[in-house]
Amino acid sequence: MHAVTGTCRCGAVSCNIQLPQPPGSYAPRRCDCDFCTARALLYLSDPNGQLHISANSALTRLTQGSEQAEFLACSQCQTVVAVCYREADISVGAINASLLQPQHPFAAAMTVQPKLLAADSKTERWKQLWTPLVVEEG
Repeated sequence: MHAVTGTCRCGAVSCNIQLPQPPGSYAPRRCDCDFCTARALLYLSDPNGQLHISANSALTRLTQGSEQAEFLACSQCQTVVAVCYREADISVGAINASLLQPQHPFAAAMTVQPKLLAADSKTERWKQLWTPLVVEEG
């Protein structure tokens, strides 16, 4: 596994993603919705990896669009660190790749258009593409 780490802008939230492939083999996804575009969010995930987010205090949870996914943001600096989806015993997410330190040589980002998908297609896609997620909040 290849460990890649990062923090929000103020350092109150740390994140770690374990990737089975070298970072350079991943192309972060750039969502074209207004919410993600305004924040320059790039998402990285691998269903065979592990994503861990640790926050000193409770995270701010935001929803957009279909309101099926939650954006996890630092309650202090409001940096979006990840997006997640939870269902029964499933918790998966995608990390904001622009926060990963030091900057890793990922492949060029590709644009995706999830708003074109039906609600059930979105959740199935997330369960297939996103990384198993553990969130710890202080």
